[in-house]
Amino acid sequence: MKSNRVAISILGVIACTSVAHAENPLRLPHLKPAPFVTVASEKKVTVHLVLEPGWKINPGAPSWLELSQPLGVPPHDARIKKFVTKQLTTQKVMFQKLKPGITYRLRGTLYFCQEKNASVCVLQSHDQELRAEAKGGVTQLDVSLTSNR
Repeated sequence: MKSNRVAISILGVIACTSVAHAENPLRLPHLKPAPFVTVASEKKVTVHLVLEPGWKINPGAPSWLELSQPLGVPPHDARIKKFVTKQLTTQKVMFQKLKPGITYRLRGTLYFCQEKNASVCVLQSHDQELRAEAKGGVTQLDVSLTSNR
């Protein structure tokens, strides 16, 4: 007689920072808030996903990172650009010139793992306000992804 048994393994998720609902209205999982930053307007801005050596963005997981302009209470924002897993696996994405004097929001959830077979995936969400200014803003943002091990 044939058996139709399936073995199931439950893997733990390495926890990142937990943030109260009032500070995380979109309920992004394992949110790691980032400080406010001024970016250069009228120039392309690069977002660099900084991973620990030996780690990568998981190409099979639903990572996303979105630039939006807040229009009031989240989730009522105007999306400017959304990056998905395929784009994020390069660990560098770029958005076009932003209008000066406008506050934007960069947020998303990223899944990453060690560059070896059967490694446990870690997820971390990012939420950051950006202000585009004509003078003195940065043209590269570093988003640090850490396994907290």
